[in-house]
Amino acid sequence: VNQELDYDLDAKLTAPIGLPNCDTLDPHVGNAFPFDIRGTVTSPTITPDFSKLVQRAIRNEVQELLQERLQDRLRDLLR
Repeated sequence: VNQELDYDLDAKLTAPIGLPNCDTLDPHVGNAFPFDIRGTVTSPTITPDFSKLVQRAIRNEVQELLQERLQDRLRDLLR
């Protein structure tokens, strides 16, 4: 047993953060954020997984573009 940590975690923001004059995360309530947890049990390192955030953003953008194109094609067919 080496007590090493190697986890991927999605943490969901479930409510606004009650900081005075801070509403920057409010639009993200309900969204999940990926984190990497590495290191040892006594000295863990927790960092955001930016590569997963970028992949999700690209996937969402592509899905939106494909949906728009599909809707345009369907409109053209129904005319």
